[in-house]
Amino acid sequence: MKNFLLSALFTILLCTCKKDDQDCLPGLPCATQVGANTFGCYINGEPWVAEIASGIFDPSLRNLDMLYDETGTGMYYGNNWRLAAHKVSESVYDAFVFTARKFDSPLSLDRENNKIRVWYGTDQQLFKEYWLDTLQQYKIEITKLDTINNICSGKFEFFAISNNKSDTLHITEGRFDKKYNPE
Repeated sequence: MKNFLLSALFTILLCTCKKDDQDCLPGLPCATQVGANTFGCYINGEPWVAEIASGIFDPSLRNLDMLYDETGTGMYYGNNWRLAAHKVSESVYDAFVFTARKFDSPLSLDRENNKIRVWYGTDQQLFKEYWLDTLQQYKIEITKLDTINNICSGKFEFFAISNNKSDTLHITEGRFDKKYNPE
C-alpha cells in the first residue's frame, strides 16, 4: 500500500511538472488566463516580452493596453478589440498591435476582419513596420473572454512581412493575458 501511495504521488507530481513545462517557456511569461498583464512570444527564436525599461520615465507609456467594446457602440478606430504591447528601452522601441471586430466567445481570429501590425527595430526612428503575412499559415486564438471580470487571454503564431516585403519575422509561442478596459 505504501509503495502504491508513493507511486501515485510521484505520478501526480510528474504530471503537474509536465503541465507547467508546457505553459511556461524559457524567457516568456507563463500562458495564464487570470488577467496577469502579460504578453510575450519568440521572434525568430528570440524571446520578446512586453516591458518598459525602468530608466524610461514617460508616464504615458504602458507595456500592455487592451480595450474591448462589449456593446459594439464605441468602435475604437473601427474595431471592437485592440491589444497593444510595447517594449521600450533606451535602444529599443518595438510594438505589437492587434485589432479585431466584436467577438462573443473564444474563437480564432480570421485575417479578413482583423489586423495585426508589428513595429520592430532599434528605436522609434529606425523601426520597420510589419503586417500579417496572409500567404502563410497563422493562428490567433482568444482562449478566454470573461466579460464579467474583463479578462481576455489568447495565443498566437504567425509570419509578419515588412511593408517593402524585404524582411520576414517568424512569431511563435505567443501568449497574452490581460484585464481589459471596457469601452
